[in-house]
Amino acid sequence: NRFRGTLPDLQSLSELTHLNLSNNINGMEDNGDALTGSIPESWGGMLELRSLVLSFNTLTGSLPRRIGDLTNLRILQLNGNAL
Repeated sequence: NRFRGTLPDLQSLSELTHLNLSNNINGMEDNGDALTGSIPESWGGMLELRSLVLSFNTLTGSLPRRIGDLTNLRILQLNGNAL
């Protein structure tokens, strides 16, 4: 992928089951092609989410408390970030 910028509020995608926004860093160089910032608290409202993969971006901060509300979540991959 070549997404860049902060993670959007996706709360309106309440039926979303899988989200993969991984591998937005091009090799080891910081060329600006990466998702930055923190995971929005509102993502805890995507209750159908089963898989959330955000590996290898430049995300920072803490996991939102509401991530614990995602009882269907089976896969959570956040490696390669500064969380």
